[in-house]
Amino acid sequence: ETYRSLGYFDEAVQILQDGLRWHPGYVIGRAILAQTYFQMGQLIQASLEAEAVVRLDAQNILGWRIFVQAYHKIGDIHKTEYGLKQLLHLVPGDTEAAQMHQRLDHTKSAVEMPRMTPQSRIEDFHIQRLGQKPPLDKKIDTLNRLLIRIRTRAVIATS
Repeated sequence: ETYRSLGYFDEAVQILQDGLRWHPGYVIGRAILAQTYFQMGQLIQASLEAEAVVRLDAQNILGWRIFVQAYHKIGDIHKTEYGLKQLLHLVPGDTEAAQMHQRLDHTKSAVEMPRMTPQSRIEDFHIQRLGQKPPLDKKIDTLNRLLIRIRTRAVIATS
């Protein structure tokens, strides 16, 4: 914990991994390892360790917080929502988790709305003979429209 709090993340990870080889069920060690990975920006490792923590101790609040934060940063809405529900069940008065859950609901509805609207218009399609290649400018135009859609969805997903 001292190495982690001082910012010596590599040393903290090494010590924690060595200790967990001998005591794989040590929940506090796993929680600190998950927290260290999260602080290092290693979100996949953080989420896996957080899952191990909550699997070993379903009432570990630190484990659920790291679980939620890691999956939220990864962009896994379903696991983030699951973790928030578990956290709010354990700590019903957690205003930060409640606010995050509300924001997540708004994000989910904003992300799901474009799926309900048509993605393209019939005028965008052109019938061509088989084997005939579209001109290069049409390909570039199509790719630009696709890029705009991808960027729009990414902005909605991150907000």
